[in-house]
Amino acid sequence: MKIKILLLTIFVLVILQPKSIAQPNWPLIKSNTTPSVSIPTEFGVPHKQPLSVLGWEDGIFISRDGLDLYCIYVPIDLFSWTFFGPANPTNISSYLRGPTFGMDLITNPVGASEWLQSDILYAHRNTTNDSFLVWTLSNLANPIYSEGAPQHNAINTSTVDLFVTTSNNTPPDYSTDIVLLKNTSINPSVQGAFLPAPVNTQYKEDNPHIERIDPSNLVLFFDSDDRPGGLGQLDIWYSTSSDNGLTWTAPLQASSLNTASVGEQQPHLYKDANSVWYIYYTGANAITGKTEIFRAKQATPGNWDSWINKESVVGAGNSLAVGEPTLTQNGDLSFVVIYQDTVNGIATDKYDADPWFLPKIGSPVSVKEPILNKQASISIFPNPTSEKISINLINISSVEPVQIYNSLGVLVKVVNIEKSTIIDIKELESGIYFISLKNNPSIYSKFIKQ
Repeated sequence: MKIKILLLTIFVLVILQPKSIAQPNWPLIKSNTTPSVSIPTEFGVPHKQPLSVLGWEDGIFISRDGLDLYCIYVPIDLFSWTFFGPANPTNISSYLRGPTFGMDLITNPVGASEWLQSDILYAHRNTTNDSFLVWTLSNLANPIYSEGAPQHNAINTSTVDLFVTTSNNTPPDYSTDIVLLKNTSINPSVQGAFLPAPVNTQYKEDNPHIERIDPSNLVLFFDSDDRPGGLGQLDIWYSTSSDNGLTWTAPLQASSLNTASVGEQQPHLYKDANSVWYIYYTGANAITGKTEIFRAKQATPGNWDSWINKESVVGAGNSLAVGEPTLTQNGDLSFVVIYQDTVNGIATDKYDADPWFLPKIGSPVSVKEPILNKQASISIFPNPTSEKISINLINISSVEPVQIYNSLGVLVKVVNIEKSTIIDIKELESGIYFISLKNNPSIYSKFIKQ
């Protein structure tokens, strides 16, 4: 099973989990994170989206009208699990961290007690003056296999012309392939059709972006890290259709973009107010090695490999990486930030990924973020324990409901806490549990029931 995340070109070291239950103060880390805006004359100040949680939110897509938001989601520290952990879908309990949103983490083909697969989450707001407040599990969610990389072209607020995603439900090799839905809804309940060869192959086709050029002609961009003929570790490819997506030309490399070292990926097409096409994409900074967001301009109309004037749009700043660019019709940029805690991070809780938003100067589209106490946290003592725990809310003045989840993300208890409260946990089974604020799941702690 393969779950696509931002591929970084830097190496990091693993620290073994200490015996104590020290863990990152993610609210503080995130509030101190500042991606760098490379074009300050065009873009404003970047903000973290207020609906972000402690699961891994990646593959962000914002609709052109700015009213709908999608992500690929897994409720774990996916980076640690994939690159430094078991990378085994039947071994996830110690990496679980965020809410599950009702995902099916049990059904599997091997009889295991747990199973990791990614699903697509969805959020909606009524106007661009509102905030995206909460994720819900999309109607595209399925057990066992991973869905991801959503992108669409909406006709209006309820109907979509073309909707692409990816899936690894592709036996016998189970590589990631592209799925297309036509004339569907904003949150479709039907499953699409896999694109035919020569687009989909036994190799990986990921992060698709599709555009309608006219009633018959479509253009599709995607990336791949193993398709034969690639220049680097990741490359951007494109294909066209002249019969509304029934057949496709053999994909070609975007040779005017691809290099052997940058790792170009996650392409997103955007047509500005002057009907000029740009391509936004992710690649590595040649100096820092961190991934950042670039763009290039189409030099010749209709030529999908004539990209010029490459430039950085958003750099990683003091984060570990940024990527996954998508834009509203006004040119506002939605993207992903990856964080790393090099001080208190442990082997199963060291990285996180959140959706961010960068407004275009003068754009009416907005994102509101609540002001949080940077030092807010939950303290638990004793830990580990077998009978009772004392829960202390630090720098949180009001009475707050807290939620307790088991290692599979199942809610087992809700308790109102007033600064300091002792609760009985004798009835809980032995294992790892998470306590988070009901109204702000990003403030959380972990304890072990013996």
